[in-house]
Amino acid sequence: MQSPFENQKSNQSNFKESKVVFVSDLHVSEYTGGAELSTDALMKSSPFGEVCFLRSRDLTQEHIASGTQKLWVFFNYTSMNLNLVPVIVANCNYFVVEYDYKFCKFRSIEKHKAETGEDCDCHEQQFGMFMSSFFAGAEHVFYMSEVQRQIQVERFPFLGGKKSSVLSSIFSLQDLEFISRIRTDNSNDKYAVLGSRSWIKGTEDTQRYLGDRQIDFDVLQGLSYHDMLRELSGYKGLCFRPLGVILVLELLLKQNF
Repeated sequence: MQSPFENQKSNQSNFKESKVVFVSDLHVSEYTGGAELSTDALMKSSPFGEVCFLRSRDLTQEHIASGTQKLWVFFNYTSMNLNLVPVIVANCNYFVVEYDYKFCKFRSIEKHKAETGEDCDCHEQQFGMFMSSFFAGAEHVFYMSEVQRQIQVERFPFLGGKKSSVLSSIFSLQDLEFISRIRTDNSNDKYAVLGSRSWIKGTEDTQRYLGDRQIDFDVLQGLSYHDMLRELSGYKGLCFRPLGVILVLELLLKQNF
């Protein structure tokens, strides 16, 4: 399937005409993760008319200079040229939707400790302080949970007075209708486990936990988004033992519908 971003001329035209610019590392057509699905749902429900999606690595100073009258929303932006941060803060009307912990170089305080053997101290380092300045310059910051917000504020107290809200995961109307259609009372006696190579999802730990307790389970992986939801609807439940604080728990939320 052709990516909608391969046509650079069309994308540039979309930017010029747009009132709102969404900036993120990946589009849902490239990777169907919880963050990308929430971003896509927000994009589809925008009340501001034309919305342009711009991959963070493609953002340039020229975009910023010609978009000072636009409303900007930043999601995952680890691929963005960080030299643009002061330019964005000085010139843009922007919002931040925080899906993880950008102040940490591992984007997870638990993974930081697992990798280094030390508690995360990124908030005391130049990188963490630099990232926090991006939040400080935003009009509003949206978090995925109150716990996540508090972890940020504890490390950067000046963000406590910043306008912020807990947004949680976002569902598109189409996905809600799909979930409603596949609801069933006919479930098997097994638990489903999310198959993932991501460390923080804890797939191996979850399998050990169930195996030690002789609980039957299947590992679900390699499925499209809707196929995964359809499969989940036939299980007794979902067992999920992440190794860190997971912020975009669309999988768990949808299991409970």
